[in-house]
Amino acid sequence: MLKKLYDSHRQLEASAERLSRLIDAPQPDAEAVQEARWDIGKRILQHMALEDRHLFANLVRDKRPAVATLARKYQADFAGHVASYAEHAKRWTAERVVADWNGYRVMTREQLRLLRARINQVEKELFPLARGISLNAAH
Repeated sequence: MLKKLYDSHRQLEASAERLSRLIDAPQPDAEAVQEARWDIGKRILQHMALEDRHLFANLVRDKRPAVATLARKYQADFAGHVASYAEHAKRWTAERVVADWNGYRVMTREQLRLLRARINQVEKELFPLARGISLNAAH
């Protein structure tokens, strides 16, 4: 399962890179941006379900108190990140993206920065703690 989570991170990073390249353009390619937004949003939701069900659910029950505490912190932080991204997606309709391209670019760069930082942090701090434990879906 840990490999599946790593692979999911690489897919998220590829989606983020695609969106980054699109928002570097001086003018929006509205269709390509919408497609990239849909792709990254879908990947975030899929990854969230995997991570929550397999990583967090097992680490919060870990017998090592420090591991369980750290997992709960990440779980709460993650909920905040997902809510932030959902608000971002809701706020920036296709029409608004085109109407305020520069504003969208600034806000999206920040969302992508947070996503990349989150991936890096989870891989450095949580994945090593998960080695050697079963990451089957917690019941």
